Amino acid sequence: MAAEVLGADAVKHCVGRFCLTVPAVMARSADTFVVQGVTLEEVAWDRSAKDPWEAEWLKRLQYIEGLKSRREAPTEAFGTILEQRMFTPGSLKGVLYCPTETTTLGMFGAIYNAGDGGLWLQVKTSVKNKDAAGAQLAEIAPAYHVTEPAVTPPRGAFYLVRGYLASPFKLAEEAHARFAGGPDKLDLGFSYETTFEPRTEGLMARFASALEKSAATLFGGGARPIRSGKRKVAGLPGEELVLHTSENGKEGLAFTWTTPGEAKSGKHPEISIELTAPADRREERLQLWDALLDEIKPAP
Repeated sequence: MAAEVLGADAVKHCVGRFCLTVPAVMARSADTFVVQGVTLEEVAWDRSAKDPWEAEWLKRLQYIEGLKSRREAPTEAFGTILEQRMFTPGSLKGVLYCPTETTTLGMFGAIYNAGDGGLWLQVKTSVKNKDAAGAQLAEIAPAYHVTEPAVTPPRGAFYLVRGYLASPFKLAEEAHARFAGGPDKLDLGFSYETTFEPRTEGLMARFASALEKSAATLFGGGARPIRSGKRKVAGLPGEELVLHTSENGKEGLAFTWTTPGEAKSGKHPEISIELTAPADRREERLQLWDALLDEIKPAP
């Protein structure tokens, strides 16, 4: 049933520790990944460079140098490099710099050489805690691998776009991705984050509260529920809400599913899934939404 609705050419995407299948016409974008407070950015090498890893390193240093243009006084620290560190020759080196005007708060960034691609890691830190921040980068980076067709990632991997971290959940993480496009102008957002204080207020209660406070701002004064209730996705209990919206004469459908998650859990984080679509062919849109949710699974 899902294959019929999503299309025979539907594409499976893994985002962090979950996978979903979406129509091939929906392009992926807006990916964000954070593990243990460290932001991860995959890097495609400049193939024209003699040493792509070194070329990317110089590019990052140029960006930091450019931060100096934000200074409004000589005492401001924007773009000041406090330290450069070679963690592992040939594979990981980092730079501690000032992303703001103060010298007490730093950003520790590092570029990792994973062979066919790279990974830029960065974490905010106080300068006095720089060594702990550096240790985080050195721990996470070697777990990154660029995906190879003939190699199956280990069970429980954390997936990015081009590659994955071969490491289990630890402390906290988050992942976000967007899928959009096609003649129907569908827009799907998938987001999850480790929670430490799960929300207790349900979707319908939040919807009612939002309408009461500022309906015109949030929904153009015209939003009505057409389906709501408890629903499991990827084996996790949650709640869905489907709205028919009207704003400036434009009709639409807004789908939402959320689960508040369990505190400090890697298997049950707080998850939010949202889809917007035109209001025509409502039953077809509902079938698509159902198929999208049914195909979301924990990553293998």
